Amino acid sequence: MSGDVRRTLILGIETSCDETAASVVRGGDPCVVLSSVVASQHDLHEEYAGVVPEIASRAHVEAILPVVRSAVREAGVGLGDIGAVAVGHRPGLVGSLLVGVSAAKGLAWSLGVPLVGVDHVHAHLYAGLLKSDDAAEAHWAAPSGTEVGSGGGVFPALGLVVSGGHTSLYVMRSPIEMKRIGATIDDALGEAFDKAATVLGLGHPGGPNVDRLAASEGRRRPGGEAADLAAVAGLARYVVLGAEDGAAVCGAGHAGAGHTRAAGV
Repeated sequence: MSGDVRRTLILGIETSCDETAASVVRGGDPCVVLSSVVASQHDLHEEYAGVVPEIASRAHVEAILPVVRSAVREAGVGLGDIGAVAVGHRPGLVGSLLVGVSAAKGLAWSLGVPLVGVDHVHAHLYAGLLKSDDAAEAHWAAPSGTEVGSGGGVFPALGLVVSGGHTSLYVMRSPIEMKRIGATIDDALGEAFDKAATVLGLGHPGGPNVDRLAASEGRRRPGGEAADLAAVAGLARYVVLGAEDGAAVCGAGHAGAGHTRAAGV
């Protein structure tokens, strides 16, 4: 593979919570995702109704190399073709992050390529602009006329992160210039969904389970159309009160992936 192509291939590694993930991305205009491999830990944490940090860390140790190998293989390249290694290094569970960062440092050193640390919440914001290498998944592309790789026609923009552990609003000046301008004052939406799932006995991960329940018939939205999302913990509290009264309750919107810590609800 030519040197020019090698410089455009980036291996990304993510281990901030309870999923071990790796991807190979080809830089340029647009940036293209060549592979994406994720190893879930849902079964390991289910009995605790939340993520146990020590269990998560040990699972990452076992999964990181197989996941990286799979990502490189599915991209149709070799490790020698990688031009840089990127890794999510904040925020997240310290032990989980340590596994990913250590693996990324070792790979970058052995390959003689740059190591790039990435704020994983910032990565959430930019991920929507990435494009799949599969033409059948054209919905990953940015709107017609935009330059995805450089951000032309897209920035400045407002970005909203709604994930398991983060619900925040950002102003985005460029792919690497972002400033948080607001966030929920207590739980993230994903945490509220997980707590609600625990109260209702829906199991872990709570977010997707509550989301499916919300789509079923005969359910009503907490707070109606004017529900205040500034204090998200109110949604979970609503579910607690509804469950105690035997009421039919549900969540609304995009559920988190199950990032509530197992230390308590």
